[in-house]
Amino acid sequence: MLEKFNFIPMILIFIPIFLAISPLLIFSGANASIVVSSNELSEEQLNTLREMELARTPAEVREGKMALNQVIRLGGGEIVIAGTWEGEMKLGEITHQSRGSRDIFFATLSTEGKWENISVAGSKGLDSVSSMSLFGEKFTLSGKVNGESNFSHFSLDHDGGWSPTAFEAHLSLDSGWTGVWEIDLALLPINSNSLWCGFA
Repeated sequence: MLEKFNFIPMILIFIPIFLAISPLLIFSGANASIVVSSNELSEEQLNTLREMELARTPAEVREGKMALNQVIRLGGGEIVIAGTWEGEMKLGEITHQSRGSRDIFFATLSTEGKWENISVAGSKGLDSVSSMSLFGEKFTLSGKVNGESNFSHFSLDHDGGWSPTAFEAHLSLDSGWTGVWEIDLALLPINSNSLWCGFA
């Protein structure tokens, strides 16, 4: 009986640990990393990021700076970034104007420090990115939009006034957005306002 009682607490300890690391094992892909630090970036990538006005704190996001929320490093050294911006955003030679007070972007930064595969989305309200995962060659992005939103030619209807709508969007580097769906707000991570500052 004593061995049985000792075994139960071990299970209770193991289950939360497994649930915490399982997204890394399932979604990151064999040649990708979702924990990215500055020493994993090339000098060109660091230079590109450091030349930009990027938010390092939630207060700087509220001030209007671009936020980098989710980052995945691919096997070739390029990094995939998902974040938000307001007003005008220039990535390389391409400039985008936000549709609402804060829109969503997805882009790749090559090892040479060049922006590629840029996709944007958003509503007329305040939008956010909560998580990003990679399965094979397909990316999944989740977050919140406020109002009817456009992900390229895919639309997410919204009938709840200015209350936030949780979404899950799929995209690939070659095709951009491939679909978007409304999901339950409870499916979003608890800490959904994280900032990546691996460029610092």
